[in-house]
Amino acid sequence: MDIGQPVGRLLACGALAAALCGCPDEARAPPPPVAGDAGVALPAKPGPLRVVSVTTRSKEALDAFNAARKLDDNNRDNEALEGYREALALDPDFAFAEAMLGSHTPGPDGLRRLERAVSLAKGLPEPERLFIAYHLATRQADRSLRSDLLQRLLKEAPDDWRVLLEVGQHAYEQRKWSVAVEAYRRSMTAVHTCSAYNNIGYAQAMQRLVAEVVQRWCEALRGSGIEAALARSR
Repeated sequence: MDIGQPVGRLLACGALAAALCGCPDEARAPPPPVAGDAGVALPAKPGPLRVVSVTTRSKEALDAFNAARKLDDNNRDNEALEGYREALALDPDFAFAEAMLGSHTPGPDGLRRLERAVSLAKGLPEPERLFIAYHLATRQADRSLRSDLLQRLLKEAPDDWRVLLEVGQHAYEQRKWSVAVEAYRRSMTAVHTCSAYNNIGYAQAMQRLVAEVVQRWCEALRGSGIEAALARSR
């Protein structure tokens, strides 16, 4: 079955509709400030990127976690979940693996996992502890705490590409499209991921940059592995 053409049409229509129709002028302006949410400022200049530490007592667990996270970075969530579960089986007290699994687990079980991850993270390096706490604040929809944790993360690990990706998401949610695009781009200084390309595409759609939207979403497709899957299906 040739599903490539319909999928291609769907993506093109979605990108063009978002870019051409966009949203009302008032939606493109920054939203009114939220009490306790001061926003997050980007570092003045990009520098050599550093990655927040990941602590576990098992090398095999770390390998499984890193492989899962790479899948996660490219929107391959279901495959990533298996890797996070494997990492936890190898090290049941692996805080970051618990946090990532909790982030992808809906309902009370996911919340319990995130709360356990925060508890396990006590005594870990500060950037790692903050990032785990950030995932819990995101699940709890605590915008004030989430903003504060992200600002502190930027101070502790200003060059970490995954932190910059979160800064982009935070700016996107505030409808600060140009700040979001810049953060996503900086996040790709070291690593190009499907998530970053996809997010840039959405932010540029809000700016009505049609050609850039189509380019970024095509790059996101390549990173996700969908392109290869489509070729195999023909």
